[in-house]
Amino acid sequence: MHYPNSEVTQALKSVEADPVAGRSCKPGLFQCLVVSEDALRRDMLRRSAEQSGWETIVCTEAEGAMQVALRTLLQLAIVDLESASGQRPADFEPLLRKLAMTSDILLIACGNDENIQEEIWARQLGVWLYLPGVAEESDLGSLFEEAIDIASRKQAAAAAERYFTS
Repeated sequence: MHYPNSEVTQALKSVEADPVAGRSCKPGLFQCLVVSEDALRRDMLRRSAEQSGWETIVCTEAEGAMQVALRTLLQLAIVDLESASGQRPADFEPLLRKLAMTSDILLIACGNDENIQEEIWARQLGVWLYLPGVAEESDLGSLFEEAIDIASRKQAAAAAERYFTS
């Protein structure tokens, strides 16, 4: 599949190159979407997720990210509402809103640490976590590990529900 202006192909190649190293779960079990315009933050988020066992798909813009979300079974999505220019990426707010309304995935919004209104808005949408002022040197490993634990429990609960209702 082709996703405009995204790095899906590059992300998939990196996953295929070493699908087992550094993962705490079976390859392909948990998929995470990372959406950011900022190359350094995008790479930091991707690396942190992969080191915690997530298979990542990386997009640089909202249209491609929504296409991925509609065609892929995701357990986690991270939308970076900040950009290097200081302006919020134009389509990321509607993307986060659509993801919150149309899917049953854990959502993380990365935002500006000085914008309390943005944090309130994101929390009202139902994001799992709002991360204000994430820096390139941030250690997010425990956050991604907790997300895998939650995704595992959700997956087990869904399997049990299917078993008992069939």
